[in-house]
Amino acid sequence: MSRYRAVLFDWMLTLAHYPTDAEFVGAALRSMGRRAEDAFIEPAVEALRRARETPSVRERLQVEDTSVEMHRSVNMEVFELAGFDSDLAEAFYALLGDVELHPLYPDVASTLRTIHSSGVRIAVISDIHVDLREHAEQFGIGEAVDCWVLSFELGVQKPDPLMFMTAIDTMGVEPSEALMVGDRVSRDGAAARLGIDTLILPTNWAFAPRGLDRVARLLS
Repeated sequence: MSRYRAVLFDWMLTLAHYPTDAEFVGAALRSMGRRAEDAFIEPAVEALRRARETPSVRERLQVEDTSVEMHRSVNMEVFELAGFDSDLAEAFYALLGDVELHPLYPDVASTLRTIHSSGVRIAVISDIHVDLREHAEQFGIGEAVDCWVLSFELGVQKPDPLMFMTAIDTMGVEPSEALMVGDRVSRDGAAARLGIDTLILPTNWAFAPRGLDRVARLLS
């Protein structure tokens, strides 16, 4: 029998793929019928990097997912500072959180179903500006997730302890009975301060199996 009664999963870059800026720019250009050429994409990526380093923007990006309005406001400012025209800015923004650009990693669906069928409860804890329940339904894993804690609904984001404790309280388990799985120590690692065992998977920008067999081993 598993020592854990619940597993808390981060979403982006843990369960679902997140494209690079180059991939986003290329996809945005193609969605507009423009040519996705490296001669434009590479400078655009560098312009985005510089824009995000602007002190006021950098500060707001730390809380961008606390509301839909904040997310749009700060990202549109980034696009403006990067020199994107309004059409490209809107096309890029429309892709942030788009289900087709954020597919589940190949080993995710089967892992979640196996965990859920074993009687261990599953929560998704995500800094996000869109309703991931809709994504889960499209991916066919909606029934495997018992609890959703989405930052834009709660008004805070990780590492705020409320993100983790909301999941713990909703599922009726103690912190010592839960395992947090994520990809960033700075955000997901905060669960450990609450007494939640935490597994940090190295960030991988490639679309490939995520190595969730580690989770299965910890639950056995």
